[in-house]
Amino acid sequence: MEALINEIVARTGMTREMAAEAAKLTADYIKARVSTQARAEIDGVFIGQSVGETVSDIAGRIESTFRR
Repeated sequence: MEALINEIVARTGMTREMAAEAAKLTADYIKARVSTQARAEIDGVFIGQSVGETVSDIAGRIESTFRR
């Protein structure tokens, strides 16, 4: 979330507090409109993971399930 907040501050000139509120509002808005699984991926993106890493982790868990 820090990277997004920094980007908002840099692009808009908002205060850090306003940018943090905007980032939280945006994340909550998006998560309210997607599936539970997508929410987890969105949370990962907001804490700095790329979606590819999250999808890769999920694929690894699925693969290990079939190997049992």
